Amino acid sequence: RAAAPEEKFLMSCPSELADTCLNISILAVMLSPNDTTSLIGTIRAAAPGVNFTSRLFARPRPLLDPSSAVLWAIALCTVIVASFVSSAKERRQQKARQGGDRTMDSVSDIPVQDVGMLHAVGFIFAASCALVLLFFFIRSVIFFMIIIYCIASVSAFTGITMGPLQGLSPSLAAEASLPLLGKVERSALLALSAGIAIATTWFVNRHELWAWALQDVLSVSLCIHILSLMRFPDAKVSATLLCLALVYDIFWVFISPLLFSENVMIGVATGQGHQYNSSSPLPPPSDMIPMLLVVPKVWDWAGGVTLLGLGDVVLPGLMVSYALRMDYLRRGTCLGGYFILLCFGYGVGLAMAIVASVLMRMGQPALLYLVPCTLLPFFSLAWCRGELHDVWYGPGGKAAGHGAETDDGEAEYGREEEGASGLEAAAAAPAEEIHQRLLDKGQ
Repeated sequence: RAAAPEEKFLMSCPSELADTCLNISILAVMLSPNDTTSLIGTIRAAAPGVNFTSRLFARPRPLLDPSSAVLWAIALCTVIVASFVSSAKERRQQKARQGGDRTMDSVSDIPVQDVGMLHAVGFIFAASCALVLLFFFIRSVIFFMIIIYCIASVSAFTGITMGPLQGLSPSLAAEASLPLLGKVERSALLALSAGIAIATTWFVNRHELWAWALQDVLSVSLCIHILSLMRFPDAKVSATLLCLALVYDIFWVFISPLLFSENVMIGVATGQGHQYNSSSPLPPPSDMIPMLLVVPKVWDWAGGVTLLGLGDVVLPGLMVSYALRMDYLRRGTCLGGYFILLCFGYGVGLAMAIVASVLMRMGQPALLYLVPCTLLPFFSLAWCRGELHDVWYGPGGKAAGHGAETDDGEAEYGREEEGASGLEAAAAAPAEEIHQRLLDKGQ
């Protein structure tokens, strides 16, 4: 393991091998990597003409580890669950229409933010600026980031668990009066208390081996909550954002070492930051950025963890949730449409990223594999079905001849009434418009 130059390793001898250890005739020492470099420099300085080499012997490390499969399953399940949560309104509306009840068409859920083109470009620019700042100052602000992460995760956990709690026990929907807070739903109190307990336990014990499970609970809650509050309005914005994010990942992983002499993305993700003085390496950071899914390695004798950034879940997840909404609006079901195909593509892309990181022995930008494996199947299926124009402009698209917007803001695709006359089409128009049309026909 890496150690500070002043750190010393204590060597011991098993009691059953005491005689062998005491009579050993070969000098054996244990040096840290930094001490090894220092020793080689000292020897070369003392004997300039001597060719000195060193060789490191280490136990072989396994190529695959169960932690990769667990991480893959957590990420895929998070995307699937978050997609169903974000499309709850469309699903309820479709069930209401099938039952002949139009009262559910105007259901208003939690306000949702549509990600526009300006948001997409601005997000990548802001993320790049933030990454550079964190690269230089990550050690100074890491504790503050952990606090923000805990607060955001508690809020997300509360938001996504209130509904299920009320479903399990309708009595939790009742309100309770509290000092200073007034009337608060019991489900909110229960969810908030559980979220605070989980976040506090993780914060206090975040360096313990078992704390990864609590961190994953908080990170999954954060991903689901973000995907329930944000969505792509059309495939045009989704393709733009994912392609920009792909370029962002490639630049900061593969090209940044040419500009900064260090890998900016890895430096921020591990909490190491910028190495200001290469002659005196900084000690390993005590914390990494918490916005990660983490699973400890099981078979690797050197330990370590398998990591996945939350951006690799949220950004492709926005595309998957958009596909599910399109399926509900166009076909009324999640089967046989875009959603199943994109879930499969996300799983394949993430598996490819994991395999690539194992074979290359280095971290990989997951979006390099996730973006093609989600966008290409989506647009290929849309093209084969002749729906490319509709999905490109989305449910609220205003393109001429493609989809008219209904009262509740949804597009009615492919519902043109055959044989409708001009007067029948004008039946719902204002009286002035009908009169004008009749005058035009008379002329």
